Amino acid sequence: MFKKIISSALALAITLALSLCLFSCGGNEGGGEQGGNNSTTYTVTLIDQNLQPVVGAKVTLTTADGIPFFHTSDASGKVTLTGDYEGLTATVTSLPSGCSCDKLNVAQSFDSEGNLTVRVNQRSYVIKVVDQDGNPIADVTVSMCDSEGVCKLPTITDNNGKAFYPYEDGDFHAQLPDGAPEGYTEPEAGSYYMFEDGFAIILSILLRLWTTNMRL
Repeated sequence: MFKKIISSALALAITLALSLCLFSCGGNEGGGEQGGNNSTTYTVTLIDQNLQPVVGAKVTLTTADGIPFFHTSDASGKVTLTGDYEGLTATVTSLPSGCSCDKLNVAQSFDSEGNLTVRVNQRSYVIKVVDQDGNPIADVTVSMCDSEGVCKLPTITDNNGKAFYPYEDGDFHAQLPDGAPEGYTEPEAGSYYMFEDGFAIILSILLRLWTTNMRL
């Protein structure tokens, strides 16, 4: 009889232990602000009028309870935050030099998928590479240099023949560090191409074809 009582008590203890384990293992599923099934990745994307990313903007993400998260837009013009936040809003509090935004210091809401795009007016240097007929040439390496010959990192023209550099004060010119693209030649090799104004001026570079059937 005594052995039966001990066996029953032992079985009950094991059952209670298993129940507690199952309860504790399943208790955090889908919960918490930083994980679980309800987590959302919230993304703020800052772009300018040329659809270029705006880097270095200060953005504050604020929960419905007033808890702020401070971020700076990265090289892709993005700010991200992952978690389970209700009523999250984003406020652009500061922009790089030469930029402006109609909704600066205005709280904005995310869409149903956690995305928000903020349009920024950014003063930019624009280099445009074209052929002798005015047609844009893509995938050309260009760079912007100051009056002392110090150049920014080269960039590549897009499908509209354009490349962009953020605005800053100074006396700058554009050039082709790798020379003219294949099938073309510059009017004068190694030429400097001056901007007509400090910002938002398209610099057209006239390149002539070596033959009439080699147009890009």
